[in-house]
Amino acid sequence: MINLSTIGVTYLNYNLSVYIGAKSAVENFTCCWALDLAADGVRVNAIAPGPIRTDIWNVTNLLE
Repeated sequence: MINLSTIGVTYLNYNLSVYIGAKSAVENFTCCWALDLAADGVRVNAIAPGPIRTDIWNVTNLLE
């Protein structure tokens, strides 16, 4: 099983708390599932790519 995380979990950024919080949960699930499923021979890992040019970097503060 391969889960998709983000380098943003390690290198936090302004105004992305929900996104980074969700990806932090992915990393925690990945660690737990890896431990839970190892006895059954299932490998669980996450990949964490760096920045990719998408509209997420153009997000403004929605509370303004």
